[in-house]
Amino acid sequence: MEITGKVHCLFEQSGTFKNEFIKLGIPAEDYDIQNNFGETDNVVDIFEHIEAAYNGRPSLFDNIQSNDLIMAFFPCIYFSCMSQVGLSWSAKNYRKVSSREANDKIIERVQNRERYLILLMKLCQIARERPKAYI
Repeated sequence: MEITGKVHCLFEQSGTFKNEFIKLGIPAEDYDIQNNFGETDNVVDIFEHIEAAYNGRPSLFDNIQSNDLIMAFFPCIYFSCMSQVGLSWSAKNYRKVSSREANDKIIERVQNRERYLILLMKLCQIARERPKAYI
C-alpha cells in the first residue's frame, strides 16, 4: 500500500510511529489525551472525537482526507488475553486489598472494557462510512 497523504496516529503520544513515518518522508501527526513524552502533536480526547463523529458532529476526523491513513493504537490492554486475569478475584493485583475493593476494581475494569469496546466499534463505523481509502 502506498501512502499518498498523511498518517494520523491515534492514541500514540510517544512519537515512535509518527517519527518513523516522517523519516520515510511521509507526513504524520499523532493524537492523544496526554503528552508525557513531549511528542504529541494534537493533545485531544480522542474518545470525545469518536463520539462526536459517530453522532454527526464536528471532530478531528473532518480534517482527515481520503488519501490519508489512520493508525489507531486503541487501549488494547483491555482486549488482550491477559486482561482476563484482571477479572479474577485471585489476580495478584488484588492480593493486598480487601475482597470488596477487589470486587469493585473488577467491576470497574469490566465497565471500562465495555466502554472501550463500544468506542472501538464506533471508530470502525466512522472509518466504514468514510471514503474507502480509510479502510
